[in-house]
Amino acid sequence: GEVEEIVYALSEPAGPEAVSIPYTFVTYRLEKVLRGKAHGKWVTLRFIGGYDEESDLYLVSSDAPQFDIGDEDILFVQQNAEAPCPLVNGSKGRLRMVKGKVYTEEGRSVRLTRDGSLRRGPKYRLPEIESTTVHGRKLIIRKSGPSALEPSDDPGDAVGAEDLMAVVESLAQDAISGKSFDNADPEVPIAGPDMTPAPPPAD
Repeated sequence: GEVEEIVYALSEPAGPEAVSIPYTFVTYRLEKVLRGKAHGKWVTLRFIGGYDEESDLYLVSSDAPQFDIGDEDILFVQQNAEAPCPLVNGSKGRLRMVKGKVYTEEGRSVRLTRDGSLRRGPKYRLPEIESTTVHGRKLIIRKSGPSALEPSDDPGDAVGAEDLMAVVESLAQDAISGKSFDNADPEVPIAGPDMTPAPPPAD
């Protein structure tokens, strides 16, 4: 699917000394559901971390990806509106489509081998992965690191989006069955994690 909307909301404080935690709600327009059941043509996913308008601070979770309007992804979704990150294995549950090629969240190319299996290739420096825009401001993330390769217009080792979709679809042959996944709603109060400081040990 493609990201069409990003909304931020704060959780309810979980204790007397706890603070509100920002969450990010990302709405995708679905192009295709390979497994499971979606209710409609859009799905909204909830991730811990995000922008707090009151403090003008941005909380980043090491387990959750960053999103921008227009991102095109293949997502492996589970426990939406329950887990801090509703993706399988955190950010590893997102494959990004950049200029028709497929990369992991950290910028590694996804390769299709001769036997039809998928492998991770080298890291590339991609602006779409190394930066994000939050509340009109561009933030540099640099997930790919100093050893990453500069991409050409068409890195030959990355699989094309259509080829990858064919592989994933063949692995998810039972596309109609499977659990349905519900939308997260930014208007519903969020019970944030209890981050109240623990008392010191008695001894």
